[in-house]
Formats: sequence, structure tokens, C-alpha cells
Amino acid sequence: SLIQLDPQDGFDALSELSVLPSLTHLYLGASPIGDLSPVQGLVGLTTLSVIDAGISSLAPISSLTQLDHLDVSFNLIDDLSPVSSLTLLQTLSAANNDLSNVDALVGLSELCFVDLSSNPITSLTGLVDNPNFGAGCTLNLAGTGFSLEQEDVQDLVSNGVTVSF
Repeated sequence: SLIQLDPQDGFDALSELSVLPSLTHLYLGASPIGDLSPVQGLVGLTTLSVIDAGISSLAPISSLTQLDHLDVSFNLIDDLSPVSSLTLLQTLSAANNDLSNVDALVGLSELCFVDLSSNPITSLTGLVDNPNFGAGCTLNLAGTGFSLEQEDVQDLVSNGVTVSF
């Protein structure tokens, strides 16, 4: 059975995804899909990569509770709330979006790599208050305006997080 799908493999009918119930990895890089609704029934997905796809809402992925890797870089996302239900998520790449806060990440106990580069982030409270986001974890804040002098960043560093700018 098919477990991994990349549109470069010649499959581009996003609406046909429902016939692939055992799909675990889906890569939709540089595909102008705009809407994630067709993936909401793929509850077995562990990896979803939707880069530069014109996505503005993550609401359809809130039911994908098996996801451990999510890459939604280079989109139009301004709200991470739907991610709060993805309790197995270990890696979140959300570079180059319209995110201003990460409050939704506070309860994600498995999360250990976050890329927020080139977002208009004003608050890191969701990561600072996440008791499991600490030693061994990595946070990319390049192009966000944050610096080592800011209290939230200092708190993360003192908890063992590697922060890059």
C-alpha cells in the first residue's frame, strides 16, 4: 500500500486523497492548493509538508493527531490554534508566514524543533510556558526581530533551548 506521496510522482489530484487511507507521508511543496480540506480525513498522516501552497488556515489539520512532523513554511498562516490538538508533534516548520504568537504550542509535550524564521512574532509565551520545550530543543528566530537580550529568549536559553537568529 502507498504510504508516501509527492506530487512530483505524477499524482496531483488533491481531491482524490480520500482513497489513500494508509497514507502516512504527504509532500505538497510549491503546489498552489490554497486549502487543506482534502487532507483532513487522512488521520494516519505522520508527516505533512505543504510549502509555498497559498495556505492561510490550518483548521483542516486539527484532526490529524498522528502528525509528528509539520512543515507549512512560505504560506499565509496567521493562526497556529489548530496545531494545539497535535500532541505528538515533534517538528514544526512555519517559516515565512504571518504568525505573531505561538500560544497554541504550550501543550505540545513532544515538540522539540520549531522554525519561526521570518514571521512577525511578538510573543514566545507558548514556548516559554511549555514545560517540555527545553534541553535539546531548537528554535529558529532568524528574521523575527528577536534577539538574545529579550526576556523570553533568555528564558528559553536558560532552559537549554538552542536559539538561532
